[in-house]
Amino acid sequence: MLVMRGGGTLARLGDRWGALFEVVVPGATVPRHALSPEHAAGLGALLAAFHTRLPGAVPFEVPPLVPAAGVAVTLDRLRVIETAILALPHPDATDGWALDRTRQRLAHLRTSPLPEDLPTLPLRFVHGDFHDGNVFFQAGVPAAVIDWEQPRLAPRAWEVVRALHLSLRLDPALGGAFLRAYREHLPLPPEELRLGADLYAALQERNMWVYESVYLRGNPGPRAFIRPPPYVPFPQAWTASGLR
Repeated sequence: MLVMRGGGTLARLGDRWGALFEVVVPGATVPRHALSPEHAAGLGALLAAFHTRLPGAVPFEVPPLVPAAGVAVTLDRLRVIETAILALPHPDATDGWALDRTRQRLAHLRTSPLPEDLPTLPLRFVHGDFHDGNVFFQAGVPAAVIDWEQPRLAPRAWEVVRALHLSLRLDPALGGAFLRAYREHLPLPPEELRLGADLYAALQERNMWVYESVYLRGNPGPRAFIRPPPYVPFPQAWTASGLR
């Protein structure tokens, strides 16, 4: 049994009691830069297995995928972030990246935003945060999946595209191995994948989580996700990858 912060082994959760027990998970994660086509294929096969074996619906409340904010709302939020970055007394290089990318996103949303009407795809129960950092490998093969804290109802193609982007950075070789392995276990028509990419693109275009966490809520953790400019809209990166 694990010891809590207060030194005890039990914790009160509302009107209930809970305890944490240590569980040994086999294997280990693979650093993202070290992922090979074989690792990518393992990830694709594993996600297909989840989409096959997990129920489409569950008898308990699960949040649906949060819809994208409107363009006007996103513009307002970006301007607030821009103001917060400009007000920093001692900005560093990462802050400069954030400012440049914020202004580039503002310019994009003012001139060529994605449509407000998003693709509609069937929703199903999914892991919600499937990526390489939550998968433990053993002898090059996925052995365990952790972090089941964000299950949701979402299109499976959205989860596929999210994994291709977050884990594999849309690398054609890695992404191709992922998709081939997924489709060997579960059919995924190109049109469904395209609609999933369109949905993911709209959500990414309006996603402010990293910058709002860092610059409005004072959480330094997500600074690790701030990358150098330029800001490249997801549809451009998806098209360049050739994945389909």
